[in-house]
Amino acid sequence: MYGHRVRIPEKYQNQVLEKLHVGHPGIVKMKAIARSYCYWQGIDASIVNFVQNCSARDREELTSKDKSTSVGMAKWTLAKDTR
Repeated sequence: MYGHRVRIPEKYQNQVLEKLHVGHPGIVKMKAIARSYCYWQGIDASIVNFVQNCSARDREELTSKDKSTSVGMAKWTLAKDTR
């Protein structure tokens, strides 16, 4: 443990980076999430390197994706107060 965070052994760091990168949150948000839960020496540099080396295919999918789907596909109910 490192304070309240889990210290991640080197052999698991790439797996943690992959999990943190799900949804392509970007460098700043990914660092914030990581700082809440885990630690290793050089974690910030690892995150920057990982995001900068994200495959072009993944970036294309992200930019072409309809951003409205990020809220979810569940049906919404609308109500109106008539008073």
